[in-house]
Order: sequence, then C-alpha cells, then structure tokens
Amino acid sequence: MPQPPAAPAPQASTPAPVTDQPKPETGQATKFSQTIWRTLASTVLPTSGLIKPKKTRVFAIIVTSLLVIALGAGVIYTLTNRTAALSIMGQADTLRFVTYALYGLAVLWVVNIVATYLVNRPPGMKPGQKAGGTFIALLLSVLMSTPMAIGANYTWTTADMLGDIFDGTIVSDTTPKVLPTANPWEELGRVNLLLLGVDTAIGKDAWSGIRTDSTMVASINTETGNVVFFQIPRNMARTPFSKESNLGKKLASIYPNGFYDGVSGDNLEYIFNAIYNNVPGRHRDLFKGITYPGAEAVKIAVSGALGIPIHYFMMINFDGMKDLINAMGGVTVNVNYNLPIGGGKDCGRWGVIKQGPNQHLTGYQALWFARSRCKDPLGDFGRMQRQSCLMKAIIAQADPMTMLAHFGELANAAKKMMATDIPPEMLGPLAELALKVKSGRQSRLAFIHGENGFISGNPDYPKMRRQVQAAIEASDSTVQTTGKKKKPSEALIDACLYNPQKKK
Repeated sequence: MPQPPAAPAPQASTPAPVTDQPKPETGQATKFSQTIWRTLASTVLPTSGLIKPKKTRVFAIIVTSLLVIALGAGVIYTLTNRTAALSIMGQADTLRFVTYALYGLAVLWVVNIVATYLVNRPPGMKPGQKAGGTFIALLLSVLMSTPMAIGANYTWTTADMLGDIFDGTIVSDTTPKVLPTANPWEELGRVNLLLLGVDTAIGKDAWSGIRTDSTMVASINTETGNVVFFQIPRNMARTPFSKESNLGKKLASIYPNGFYDGVSGDNLEYIFNAIYNNVPGRHRDLFKGITYPGAEAVKIAVSGALGIPIHYFMMINFDGMKDLINAMGGVTVNVNYNLPIGGGKDCGRWGVIKQGPNQHLTGYQALWFARSRCKDPLGDFGRMQRQSCLMKAIIAQADPMTMLAHFGELANAAKKMMATDIPPEMLGPLAELALKVKSGRQSRLAFIHGENGFISGNPDYPKMRRQVQAAIEASDSTVQTTGKKKKPSEALIDACLYNPQKKK
C-alpha cells in the first residue's frame, strides 16, 4: 500500500517588519543641492530654474525664451546703433521711465528667486537645510536687487540733472536746424562748441550783469576726434558779427565796424566781454524769444572773429567747477611759478599755489589756478593758458570709477555750473563724439597780445581767420611733424608742460 507523501519540513519563520522605525532619507542631500543650483540658475537667467518641475515647465520655457530674445535684441541694437541708443538714454523722460522700470524689475527678480526656491525645495528638509536654503535665497535676492536699486538712483539723478540743464525747447538762430538721423555730423564735418567761463550765477536773462571771463572754442573733427582749442581774450576790441544768420546780419548792420557801445561812454564797453550783457540789453526786440540771448550774441561775435560757425555753446560757472573737481577727487597740473590766491588788493592774501610738476589741486585751488591773474608774467594771457591746461587735465583725468562713485556730487555740481543750447536729442551723438575726443589729438591756438601779429586793442580779423583755418588744417593732417623746434606761439599747448620760472 503506497505511503502518503511526506509533509514538508517546517521552515523558520521570518520576523515581521518593524513598522514604527523611520525610513532612510535616500537622496535628500542631492535634492537639496539641486534646489540650490536651480535657484542660482534663476538668479542668473530668470525662471530658468523652473524648467525642471513639470508644473512650471511650460511657463518657464516661454519666459526664459522671451528674456533671451529680448536681451539679445537689446545688445545687438546697442552695438549697431550706439548713437541712437545714447540719444534715447539722453532724454530726461526716458530716464525717469527707466528708473521706475528698474525698481519694478528688482521686485520681479526677487519674486523669481524666491519662487524658484519654494517650488524646487524637497519635502522633509532638515532644519539646517531649511535655514541654509532660506539664507541663500535671501542673499541672492539682495545681491541682485541692490545693483538695480543703485542703478535706479543713478538714472533718476541723471534725469534730474538733464531736466535742469536741458530744460525744454531751445530757441536759437545759430544752432543747426536739420541734422540727418543716420549720421548727425554728415553735413557738418566739424562741430564747433563755444565754452564760456563766468564767475556769476548763470541765468537766461541777457541783462543780468554776466561778463564772459573766459572764452574758448573747441573745434572737433567728427571723424577723428581731433580738437583745436581757440582762445579769445576778454579785452579783444571791436569784435565783428558774423552775417551767416538772420540775427547776425542785423547786428552787423548795427555795428558795421565791430561791437562798440557808444551810448554808455564807458571806454571799456567796446571790448569782447561786454557783448553778453550789453548787446541783447540794448536791442531786446532783436532777441525776443531767444532762449539765451547773451550767449546768442557771443556766438555770432565769435563766429565773426574766427570765421567759423559756432554750433552750440556751453557756459560754465567757475564756482561750480570747483565742486566738480572736488567730486573728481582733485586734478593734477603743472604749476610753473608760485601762483598767489586772490586778486587786486587781496593778491596772495589767502595763500599760494606752490610751484612744481604734477601738483594735485583741490577744487578751490583749481578755481584760482584758472582765474588768477595776480603776478602772472603774461597777465590775462597767462590765465588763458592755465585755463586750457586745466580743461585738458580734467578731460584726461576723468576716471570712470571715480566719477561713478561720486555721481550724485557730480550731477549736483553740473546743475549749478552749466547752461547750454545743445538740444537733448543731440546728447547721444555728442557722447559718441566725446569718446573719439578722448583718444584724439589736441592742439591750441590762443590769440595773445603781441604774438603772431595779434593786437588786442586793434585785431587784424582777416589774419585771425587765416590762422584759424591753418590751425584746423594742421589738426586734420595725418602727417605729424617731428624734430622741428616750434616757436612758443606755434606750440602754446606746451604751456601745460612743466617749465619752471623763477619763484615769486
């Protein structure tokens, strides 16, 4: 009889799983590091850290793509249309819009960083990870929003400055009327900018007592950036008026022998520095509606004397220049002899600017370096030399980082010290031209009594115009003369070099 199959051997029972023990946190550190990296990605390129999570992927791809396209288009436009971009940014209203946009962008950028961190953070983070992640998100938010807030402050300050200096529509009979938008300088070739220095408050009234203490023309080659500075003494007699403008023709008919105010009986009222105040003051009907009547009269007179059109003027108050130089951190010039501070009976009363090469001057010292005639062997003409040397030093030593660090001070100084008839839309082209000037050659021709046949009391104006044209042609020439010793009158720019004289 067959036997039944044997029962299977009993197997050892396995212990039941313990359900009250915590599960291991597999990959927790990896997920946390991914959160941080994605938050960093959104910090650099907004919403890019939201592409990985499925619930935000479509939104992030769309926003990131649009940002890349917009950024690329902006860079391409700026590089290919730099003048137009500078013109846009030279408008006060545009800069105010940019200010609000920067503040709004800062807020959105912070929201983007925080949202990326919150969406990507893994569940069940340890306390240390929570604290570290929150700190990193806040730190990134501060690092990105602070530069935007600073930039917004700069743009608002710039807008405020431009609004004060370029305040509204300029009415002038001498500024260029129509300029091609593609190349603003195509029809000009040279831009002639009149620089006027005064030591009184700047205003638009012609009869406010302003006398031009310093007069200089910067004639700029718009292709090369080469500049010729022409300086006119304040005591130049009987300045003729150019007939190139309608107003100029009327003034030339009134003063056929050059400017002379025969009504006052004052024997000084035929000299150049009386034009700003006296000509519009005597002929208010001719200057009706002109924004800057005094400057307009001087522009026409300088054009008549030099034989070149004067396109724009810029008037600088010397006291404002003091603030500008202080904001720059001072300026370094060569001082060829001890220069007393003060004038007239106060000559040297407030100290002296020490003779020496590479003297670093404060704004106050630089102000007197530019203004003092006290004990100068060349008198008024020595001051003209020092003024051009100071201008040259300011251009050469304007350090961008220093200017940026003291931007607010510079803007406030500019508002106090400047007036101009340059239209706001020309700021971009002029900024572009300034970049060329920075690397271009500079030369100078000063009309000094007793040199080159110039007599301030009886100038030979046709000869002056020929000398101006010769100086422009020499500046435009690509051939540089070397080895030829120049006469002092042919190399007045050398007055800026250190050439010590006997101490006084």
